[in-house]
Amino acid sequence: MASVLTLARCIGFGGSSGGSPSTNSFSSAVAVTSVDANVVAYTAGSTVVLMDVKSKQQLGFYRDESPGLPLGCLAFGGGTDVSSNMPMHLAAGEQGGAASQVLVWSVSSGQVIARLKQHKHGVSSVCFSPDGKQLLSAGSSYDGQVCLWDYQKGVLLARASAQAEIMA
Repeated sequence: MASVLTLARCIGFGGSSGGSPSTNSFSSAVAVTSVDANVVAYTAGSTVVLMDVKSKQQLGFYRDESPGLPLGCLAFGGGTDVSSNMPMHLAAGEQGGAASQVLVWSVSSGQVIARLKQHKHGVSSVCFSPDGKQLLSAGSSYDGQVCLWDYQKGVLLARASAQAEIMA
């Protein structure tokens, strides 16, 4: 029987000084929970690391079963889990490749609850609606699409072409 390796700790992150997807220079993203400012998430390649910055302890890792493209944008949302006082969901967008997707995880279980596929060339930004029911994703400059999702159902509600690159 083959041994199973599990990620125990992530050292560093996949940051860079910038660049375009065509140069294989990817940036990293950081998201801070609105519930507890001591808890942050950051990207390390195709992995998201959840960390308590006060205690300097890594709280968990979020990855797809078959890690693909590097992740470049993050957002917490979907309301607050009253038992853990943590956000319910974490979204991340893939960078710099054909058929980039937005992944949404349950923060408590670490399971991917949605794979949203409409962007053709990278996702530059993700944001949950204030009520936590919808997710907006903006494609990179090569993609040019802004998508509004009912992410829990995996349904694309609306899509529009952006007239300029969205950077936030």
